[in-house]
Amino acid sequence: MDPQPTISLFPQHILLVEDDEVFPRLIAAWLHFDWPLETTLRVAPTLQEGLTLLHSHPIDIAIVDLAMPAAPAPDLRTTRGLDVPLALLQSLPAGAPPLPMVVLTGSAPSTLAYQALAMGVEEFLLKETPDLRHALRTALLRAWARHRYLQGLMATLREVPTG
Repeated sequence: MDPQPTISLFPQHILLVEDDEVFPRLIAAWLHFDWPLETTLRVAPTLQEGLTLLHSHPIDIAIVDLAMPAAPAPDLRTTRGLDVPLALLQSLPAGAPPLPMVVLTGSAPSTLAYQALAMGVEEFLLKETPDLRHALRTALLRAWARHRYLQGLMATLREVPTG
């Protein structure tokens, strides 16, 4: 039996798809002070740049905004609403592990939050959330814990003899 690779208790490579200039600096500061590990935060101000970073760097988890500036993308006319997380999820290579994702947005109707969660987004936060620093940290840890659990479960199921 081959040993399974260990997965860190904390995500170390975070992709932030966010067009606002303030939030990336704020989140970087929070991670610096709150995270027990050295963390790489890669920031993409457009969906197109987010897709490029996702495919050119190791990414453990993504934080995405829903309202992004329109950017040319192969199969997208707009990058509003669920287009941003959907494009990131659909761009993963076949057989790749799922990308845990936290939506962090300025405003959205509750129906959009339910749709996002149904399509695979792990957590959905509004930027106006009281104590956003703590809420985002908790959301990232919960999303990462679910991801680690599912990865371990899938590894175990692959080892179960069939037939």
